[in-house]
Amino acid sequence: MQELVSVIVPIYNGGKRLERCVNSIIIQTYRNLEILLIDDGSTDNTREICEKLQAEDERLRPVFIPHGGSSKARNRGLLEARGEYIQFVDCDDTLAESATDVLVENMTADVDMVVGTYIRHYSGYSIFQRNLEKTGSYTGREYLRNTVKDPGHFYYGVNWNKMYRTDVIRKN
Repeated sequence: MQELVSVIVPIYNGGKRLERCVNSIIIQTYRNLEILLIDDGSTDNTREICEKLQAEDERLRPVFIPHGGSSKARNRGLLEARGEYIQFVDCDDTLAESATDVLVENMTADVDMVVGTYIRHYSGYSIFQRNLEKTGSYTGREYLRNTVKDPGHFYYGVNWNKMYRTDVIRKN
């Protein structure tokens, strides 16, 4: 049986891009998902979109909270999450169809976090991003060293290209 993955989507006034984001999660080849839509006090049509999408797919669970920022929304998602693994997706992002599958395949018993490649889309062109100096496993210290070496690089400093073991996040 596949492990449950909790996909946490923090949203603030994301109505214009939310359906595209959620649809990219719904079509994942990895099917055992709960999709937590954490509406951080949006003042646009986000609530209506969340409710409409929930009616279309039972894996979606909207949570509506007062505005407090993306960190508060992600933390609320962590409280709500029931999955063994956590994946964060910002509401203006989209996932490749097999993104979750690839991350889960690499989440072995001795791994707490998996980092994946991604594609950055600019007006009119796309760039494939793969910036680890080596493939394979890193210790926490090695990962931190890479982050400090290049702190502004998206590969290390964001959470939307990663999957985390839920119990590790909760312990730390």
